[in-house]
Amino acid sequence: MHMVTNKKIKFKNPLLIAEWLDTALEKEKEKLEKCPVNPDMVAGYVNAQGWGYVVTGYFLIESALKAILFVHGLSKVPMIHSLSRLFGLLKESDKDALREYYDDYRATIGGTLASYPHDTIDGFLVNLDGIKDVPDNHVGSFEWRYFLIQEQRDDEMPIVSVDCMHEIVYGCVKMLEMRECGGQIDPTRFTRSWRLHEQRARKHADWQDKRMNSDGYANLCDRLEILWGPDHLGRHDLHLFQSNVMERCFSELPSDLAVPVIDKRKEVESFIARTSMR
Repeated sequence: MHMVTNKKIKFKNPLLIAEWLDTALEKEKEKLEKCPVNPDMVAGYVNAQGWGYVVTGYFLIESALKAILFVHGLSKVPMIHSLSRLFGLLKESDKDALREYYDDYRATIGGTLASYPHDTIDGFLVNLDGIKDVPDNHVGSFEWRYFLIQEQRDDEMPIVSVDCMHEIVYGCVKMLEMRECGGQIDPTRFTRSWRLHEQRARKHADWQDKRMNSDGYANLCDRLEILWGPDHLGRHDLHLFQSNVMERCFSELPSDLAVPVIDKRKEVESFIARTSMR
């Protein structure tokens, strides 16, 4: 298959690429949060509101996918705009990681995304590409780029979730960072589920600190405490106490533990509710 390339292109240092992509992404998220796209009976008006976020989202995903191809040693990164084709050139492990980011995000975000029609990243990217007008040239990004002034060429505009676009780029950034740090950490440890877990862990730490200063705490037995959960994959926030050492976990409930399992979810919820009201 022939792919048009440009030998003159020189990519930046991979860590700098990750930093610049992350900086641009954070600004896009900040803009969207402060100036959201409001629903309207007129679909065209909604598209006009989201135009800037969507067009930038296309460029962010394209750049992020090309960056991964570059750092993984593809000798000639193709100069194409088709997001699904760029995705198809990734290593299978990278595809699976981005699928996990996308699937997890849709499962945890709720709201209107719960019924979003594209339930896989593969289908979402094909949708974003739209039809081909000539070989190797998809019109999806151009439909959006010129939406404000031109009649569309496709029967339907590509359906877009800016939030999903941002999550795909976020996953790419984490994959780039992990690769440049020696790949010691699984990049999927930064999916939205894990990010939410880390947010809860900070509140759990406050609860734990208060308990440690209470009477009788030092005499408690070895145990597994359930603090939150389950999530869509059956995972819980857990504290495992053994031999005076506490381990924080985010996983399914173990089936082979020789310690008692104690449900602390209501106690933790009550503590968080009280502290949030102060």
